[in-house]
Amino acid sequence: MDRWEEDFDTWIPPAREAVDARAENEREELLRLARELGAARDAAYAAELEPLKRALREAVEAAASHAGELEELRRRLEAELAAAQAERVGLAQRPSFAEGIAELTPKASAADPSSAAGR
Repeated sequence: MDRWEEDFDTWIPPAREAVDARAENEREELLRLARELGAARDAAYAAELEPLKRALREAVEAAASHAGELEELRRRLEAELAAAQAERVGLAQRPSFAEGIAELTPKASAADPSSAAGR
């Protein structure tokens, strides 16, 4: 019998419980590492997300402020437009320059001989 054959039949496989316990320990270690990695990833995302949230809030505030300014400008423009339209209506109702002059100049009447002599 050769030397390599001497121990061939004497080898005994490890107990099934020992293999299962070792596999369970490795599984638990793997799950622990996965949880740590997930927590680290979540913390990194949160760190990146906070400045983005802040910037978004600032942009929303700026947009709201701008919308308020636009609303105020719209109200002023409508008021100015209404005033201009009222002025235009008022001017249209006024007599024209020629009509105003005609009203101011005395009208010659046929019964008035002095006005006929002046002509």
